[in-house]
Amino acid sequence: MSESPIPAMDELKGEFDIPVFEVTGDLEWMEGPVIVGNNDFDSLVAFADAVGAKAVLVQYDYPDFDDYFVDPDDYPLDDIFGEESEDMILDAIDDRNDEFEDFLEKEYDGEAVGCSVYVMYEGTPYGLFIEDDALIEAFGETRDEFILRKVLEDEEEE
Repeated sequence: MSESPIPAMDELKGEFDIPVFEVTGDLEWMEGPVIVGNNDFDSLVAFADAVGAKAVLVQYDYPDFDDYFVDPDDYPLDDIFGEESEDMILDAIDDRNDEFEDFLEKEYDGEAVGCSVYVMYEGTPYGLFIEDDALIEAFGETRDEFILRKVLEDEEEE
Protein backbone atom coordinates (compact mmCIF):
# COMPACT_ATOMS: atom_id res chain seq x y z
CA MET A 1 0.00 0.00 0.00
CA SER A 2 1.19 3.55 -0.63
CA GLU A 3 2.36 5.90 2.09
CA SER A 4 -0.51 7.32 4.09
CA PRO A 5 -1.34 11.03 3.86
CA ILE A 6 -2.46 10.90 7.51
CA PRO A 7 0.11 12.89 9.53
CA ALA A 8 1.71 11.35 12.63
CA MET A 9 1.62 13.29 15.89
CA ASP A 10 5.35 14.11 15.61
CA GLU A 11 4.75 15.64 12.17
CA LEU A 12 1.83 17.67 13.48
CA LYS A 13 3.79 18.98 16.45
CA GLY A 14 6.38 20.30 13.99
CA GLU A 15 3.73 22.28 12.10
CA PHE A 16 2.52 24.44 15.00
CA ASP A 17 4.05 26.74 17.62
CA ILE A 18 1.31 25.84 20.11
CA PRO A 19 0.71 22.51 21.88
CA VAL A 20 -0.86 19.68 19.87
CA PHE A 21 -3.07 17.17 21.65
CA GLU A 22 -4.69 13.98 20.42
CA VAL A 23 -8.33 13.66 21.42
CA THR A 24 -10.60 10.67 21.24
CA GLY A 25 -14.31 10.48 20.85
CA ASP A 26 -16.19 11.86 17.95
CA LEU A 27 -17.44 15.15 16.62
CA GLU A 28 -20.81 13.39 16.42
CA TRP A 29 -22.87 16.49 15.88
CA MET A 30 -21.03 17.23 12.66
CA GLU A 31 -19.00 15.47 10.00
CA GLY A 32 -15.77 17.13 11.11
CA PRO A 33 -14.33 20.58 11.58
CA VAL A 34 -15.31 23.56 9.48
CA ILE A 35 -12.63 23.47 6.78
CA VAL A 36 -10.25 26.42 6.85
CA GLY A 37 -8.78 27.80 3.63
CA ASN A 38 -7.55 25.13 1.27
CA ASN A 39 -7.75 22.30 3.82
CA ASP A 40 -3.99 22.59 4.35
CA PHE A 41 -1.60 23.21 7.24
CA ASP A 42 -0.64 26.72 6.12
CA SER A 43 -4.28 27.83 6.21
CA LEU A 44 -4.84 26.24 9.62
CA VAL A 45 -1.65 27.76 11.08
CA ALA A 46 -2.68 31.22 9.82
CA PHE A 47 -6.20 30.78 11.24
CA ALA A 48 -4.89 29.53 14.60
CA ASP A 49 -2.59 32.58 14.81
CA ALA A 50 -5.37 34.99 13.80
CA VAL A 51 -7.78 33.74 16.48
CA GLY A 52 -5.14 33.28 19.17
CA ALA A 53 -5.68 29.53 19.52
CA LYS A 54 -3.99 28.01 22.56
CA ALA A 55 -3.88 24.40 21.32
CA VAL A 56 -4.39 22.22 18.27
CA LEU A 57 -6.57 19.14 18.62
CA VAL A 58 -6.13 16.00 16.54
CA GLN A 59 -8.63 13.20 16.15
CA TYR A 60 -7.71 10.06 14.24
CA ASP A 61 -10.55 8.11 12.64
CA TYR A 62 -10.42 4.33 12.37
CA PRO A 63 -12.62 2.03 10.30
CA ASP A 64 -15.68 0.40 11.77
CA PHE A 65 -15.29 -3.23 10.73
CA ASP A 66 -19.03 -3.79 11.23
CA ASP A 67 -19.43 -1.75 8.04
CA TYR A 68 -17.52 -4.44 6.11
CA PHE A 69 -18.26 -7.83 7.67
CA VAL A 70 -21.58 -9.15 6.41
CA ASP A 71 -23.85 -10.59 9.10
CA PRO A 72 -26.53 -12.63 7.33
CA ASP A 73 -28.91 -12.03 10.24
CA ASP A 74 -28.96 -8.33 9.38
CA TYR A 75 -30.68 -8.95 6.05
CA PRO A 76 -33.90 -10.79 5.10
CA LEU A 77 -31.95 -12.97 2.67
CA ASP A 78 -34.79 -15.34 1.77
CA ASP A 79 -37.02 -12.34 0.96
CA ILE A 80 -34.29 -10.69 -1.10
CA PHE A 81 -32.92 -13.73 -2.92
CA GLY A 82 -35.58 -16.40 -2.44
CA GLU A 83 -35.24 -19.61 -0.49
CA GLU A 84 -33.73 -21.45 -3.44
CA SER A 85 -30.74 -19.06 -3.50
CA GLU A 86 -30.23 -18.82 0.26
CA ASP A 87 -27.39 -21.39 0.42
CA MET A 88 -25.63 -19.71 -2.49
CA ILE A 89 -25.77 -16.26 -0.87
CA LEU A 90 -24.68 -17.65 2.51
CA ASP A 91 -21.64 -19.20 0.82
CA ALA A 92 -20.90 -15.89 -0.91
CA ILE A 93 -21.16 -14.08 2.45
CA ASP A 94 -18.78 -16.58 4.07
CA ASP A 95 -16.31 -16.09 1.21
CA ARG A 96 -16.60 -12.29 1.48
CA ASN A 97 -16.04 -12.35 5.24
CA ASP A 98 -13.06 -14.73 4.88
CA GLU A 99 -11.50 -12.45 2.23
CA PHE A 100 -11.96 -9.42 4.45
CA GLU A 101 -10.49 -11.25 7.45
CA ASP A 102 -7.47 -12.21 5.32
CA PHE A 103 -7.06 -8.58 4.25
CA LEU A 104 -7.11 -7.43 7.89
CA GLU A 105 -4.55 -10.05 8.92
CA LYS A 106 -2.16 -9.54 6.00
CA GLU A 107 -2.57 -5.95 4.82
CA TYR A 108 -4.03 -3.75 7.54
CA ASP A 109 -1.76 -2.55 10.35
CA GLY A 110 -4.37 -0.67 12.36
CA GLU A 111 -3.64 2.72 10.85
CA ALA A 112 -6.12 5.58 10.76
CA VAL A 113 -8.24 6.12 7.66
CA GLY A 114 -8.87 9.78 8.44
CA CYS A 115 -7.71 12.62 10.61
CA SER A 116 -9.25 15.89 11.79
CA VAL A 117 -6.81 18.59 12.86
CA TYR A 118 -8.51 21.62 14.36
CA VAL A 119 -8.64 24.48 16.81
CA MET A 120 -11.68 25.57 18.74
CA TYR A 121 -12.91 29.09 18.17
CA GLU A 122 -16.08 30.37 19.83
CA GLY A 123 -17.25 26.80 20.44
CA THR A 124 -16.78 25.59 16.86
CA PRO A 125 -13.96 23.38 15.55
CA TYR A 126 -12.12 24.92 12.59
CA GLY A 127 -9.42 23.03 10.78
CA LEU A 128 -8.68 20.44 8.18
CA PHE A 129 -9.68 16.89 7.40
CA ILE A 130 -7.48 14.32 5.68
CA GLU A 131 -8.53 10.89 4.41
CA ASP A 132 -6.40 8.02 3.22
CA ASP A 133 -8.42 7.27 0.08
CA ALA A 134 -6.13 4.40 -0.97
CA LEU A 135 -6.59 2.63 2.36
CA ILE A 136 -10.35 3.20 2.34
CA GLU A 137 -10.50 1.77 -1.18
CA ALA A 138 -8.37 -1.21 -0.11
CA PHE A 139 -11.08 -2.19 2.37
CA GLY A 140 -13.31 -2.89 -0.60
CA GLU A 141 -17.04 -2.71 -0.68
CA THR A 142 -19.06 -2.24 2.48
CA ARG A 143 -21.49 -4.91 3.56
CA ASP A 144 -24.42 -2.99 2.09
CA GLU A 145 -22.57 -2.55 -1.20
CA PHE A 146 -21.83 -6.29 -1.23
CA ILE A 147 -25.49 -7.19 -0.72
CA LEU A 148 -26.57 -4.68 -3.38
CA ARG A 149 -24.06 -6.12 -5.86
CA LYS A 150 -25.36 -9.62 -5.16
CA VAL A 151 -28.95 -8.44 -5.69
CA LEU A 152 -28.00 -6.89 -9.02
CA GLU A 153 -26.12 -10.02 -10.08
CA ASP A 154 -29.11 -12.13 -9.08
CA GLU A 155 -31.44 -9.93 -11.17
CA GLU A 156 -29.10 -10.17 -14.19
CA GLU A 157 -29.23 -13.97 -14.02
CA GLU A 158 -33.05 -14.01 -14.19
